Amino acid sequence: MEQSLLLHWIIFFLIWATIITVVTVFLIFVLTRWCNNRRVDNMDAVSLQLEALSCMPRGIDPTVVETFPKFTYNLARGRKQCRGMLVCVICLGVFKEDETLRSMPKCGHVFHSDCVDSWLKSHATCPCCRANLCPKLNGSSGLSSGFVRLI
Repeated sequence: MEQSLLLHWIIFFLIWATIITVVTVFLIFVLTRWCNNRRVDNMDAVSLQLEALSCMPRGIDPTVVETFPKFTYNLARGRKQCRGMLVCVICLGVFKEDETLRSMPKCGHVFHSDCVDSWLKSHATCPCCRANLCPKLNGSSGLSSGFVRLI
């Protein structure tokens, strides 16, 4: 009689252990699926936000770029304006006589005028040192006396 009672308890324990194991595995499966679906939904939202940001213009207004100092290489050679730069880091072309150059107002780096004008249509930083060419904001009126306006 004791052996049959012990056998019943063992069977009872094994049945409950099996049920608990199956339920636990099922819950883990359901939670894993739910978390993965949520992650995909979040990734879709992030993708949409990044897409929206990529459509925003990031360059500098061409009329503002025209206010940056512009000069010919033969006038600037050997002066402080070129700061020893002999090559345009955008096109990697060596500066030649009578080429028109443009200087960045915040850092003084010099580039071919056409090269840097193209660069500044899609960027608001110096191509060489990444100095921010954006204007300083004034508390009341937006742009200060700085001469860079983002488009």
